[in-house]
Amino acid sequence: MLLAVQNVSKSFNEVCILKDISFHIEDNDKMAIIGVNGAGKSTLLKIITQEYDPDEGCISLSKDKNIGYLSQESTVEGSNSIYDELLLSRKDLLDMEARLRDMESQMSLLDGQELETLMDSYTRLSHTFEIQGGLTFRSEIRGVLNGLGFIGGDLDRPISTLSGGQKTRVALSRLLIQKPDLLILDEP
Repeated sequence: MLLAVQNVSKSFNEVCILKDISFHIEDNDKMAIIGVNGAGKSTLLKIITQEYDPDEGCISLSKDKNIGYLSQESTVEGSNSIYDELLLSRKDLLDMEARLRDMESQMSLLDGQELETLMDSYTRLSHTFEIQGGLTFRSEIRGVLNGLGFIGGDLDRPISTLSGGQKTRVALSRLLIQKPDLLILDEP
């Protein structure tokens, strides 16, 4: 089980919004929460993402699993290009790549045991980098952006020049690149 919602209730100013909500989500499940405006859909999602605490009940997410959440208000801001904004979503890989380049430059300056120790560290980090997608993340970014309608010169456009809908697609792209175990979209 990826996520379990058990007997969740929530009220605001003594007005009950959610009462005894229970369900579970397994790996690879797809689910929709449907209701009229004001029914509590966004409130439930905010409880699942721990933005709100339930008044009663509990939420359980499987160990080592993560949630990606695109709220109704999700957009991106700033002057980065679309592509650079997505690169920053994989800062972990950018940092590893920088450490690998730094180690490579140090290799010509060392010898003996120091070089051997550095080579061992380099091998471990290089393996981790590959396993986590370090060799493919740039092409994955381009593929996700292309799939969401950003092509060619769009990738160099500053975020500040985009429409609200385009900014939401960039925010969704960022989530897709991060590959969460559970992706929650609140009226995208």
